[in-house]
Amino acid sequence: MVKYYNENAHYSEVGLAINSISKSKDIKSLMIFFADDKSLEIEKLNEIFTKQQKTIIGGIFPEIIFNNEKKTSGFFILAFAIDFQTTIIDLDKSEEDIDSATTEFSQQCELDSKTLWVLMDAFSANKNTLINSLYNEFGPNLSYIGGGAGTLSLKSSPCIISNFGVKSNCAILGMMKSESSVGVAHGWLPISEPIKVTETEGNIIKSLEWRNAFDYYFSKIKEHSGKEINKENFFEIAKSYPLGIIKLNSEIIVRDPISTDGNNLFIIDEVPENEFIQILNGDNLSLFKGAAMASRNARNKHYSNSFLFCIDCISRVLFLGEKFNQELNEISDDDEICGILSIGEIANSGNSMLEIFNKTVVVCNFSLKL
Repeated sequence: MVKYYNENAHYSEVGLAINSISKSKDIKSLMIFFADDKSLEIEKLNEIFTKQQKTIIGGIFPEIIFNNEKKTSGFFILAFAIDFQTTIIDLDKSEEDIDSATTEFSQQCELDSKTLWVLMDAFSANKNTLINSLYNEFGPNLSYIGGGAGTLSLKSSPCIISNFGVKSNCAILGMMKSESSVGVAHGWLPISEPIKVTETEGNIIKSLEWRNAFDYYFSKIKEHSGKEINKENFFEIAKSYPLGIIKLNSEIIVRDPISTDGNNLFIIDEVPENEFIQILNGDNLSLFKGAAMASRNARNKHYSNSFLFCIDCISRVLFLGEKFNQELNEISDDDEICGILSIGEIANSGNSMLEIFNKTVVVCNFSLKL
C-alpha cells in the first residue's frame, strides 16, 4: 500500500499525485479523501477523476486524519494492490430503485468478498433505505465501514468521489476481498431512564413520552446539570447531551441533536418512532475510553500485513477541542492510522446490524493480503 498526503489540494497537485502513483503496475485502486475547502475546484477535479483508468473512490469530509494527525486542509491518497468493485447509488431514487441497484451490485461482486466500504452524502435522502437494503442483501458476513461526507454547512453538496467525478445526493460502494475486523464504541453514558419516542418526522423528534420534545429534553438537562438550554445556546449545550437509541446486545446508537425551534429536536440522523432512547453525557475521559475500546476491538484479529483506518465523528472534535489529539493517541496505540472526520459513521460491530452512528469512533483493521 502507498500512502501520500499533500496540504495543498489545488487540482494540479491532485492530478500530479494521482498520475505519479498510478504509474505503478502493482497499483489497482486508489482511495482519496479531502478536507473540506471552499477553494476546491470541483469541475477541474471532475476532469482528473473521470480520466483515470485505475479505480477511484473517496470523498470530501469536514477534516481528515493522516498518520495520527488531524488535518484541516489538503488531501491524502491510499493506493492498493487490491482492486475494488464499485458502484454509485443515486439516493434521490425510490426505495424500490435503491433495492434494485443494491441487488444488481451484489450480483456483480465476487463470492469471496469480505469488506464493503460505504461512503455517502451525509445530507442526502434515503440514507437509511440504503443501509437497510445493503444489510438485507449482504447480511452479517461482511465487514462494513464508511461514513457521511460533506461540510459543516449541513447542506448537501458534491462530496462523493469516483471515476464519475464528484457527486452529491449519492453513495459509493466499494467491495474488497480483504479481510478486516471492525471496532465501534463511543464512551457516552446514560443520565436518564429509557424514554419513548412518541412522534417523529424524518430527522425531527416532535414528542418524547407524549410531551413536547424540546421541553422534555430541556427538563432532563436542567435536572442533570442545572443548565437552561434554549434556541440560542442549544448547540453549545446539546453537544454534551446526545441521545442514545437502546439496542439489545449491542452498543447504544448515538444521535446528535443539532438545533431546535423551541418545540422540536432536529437530529443529524433519524430516530425511529416508538424506539426507546436515553439522554447521554460524557467527558474527555469517558470519550477517550470509548476510542480505546473501538481500537482494541478492531485489533481482535491479527493480520501479518495490515493497516488501521479510523472514522471518527467531527462532533467529537468540536466537543474535545485541543484534547482531540489524545483521542487519536488512544486509537493509534503507537501504530499509524489514517482516516476521516465524518458526519455520521457507518459500520457493523460483530454480528450486529449495519447502522449509521453519530458521535462515535469506528476503527477498521484491514489485511493487505488476499
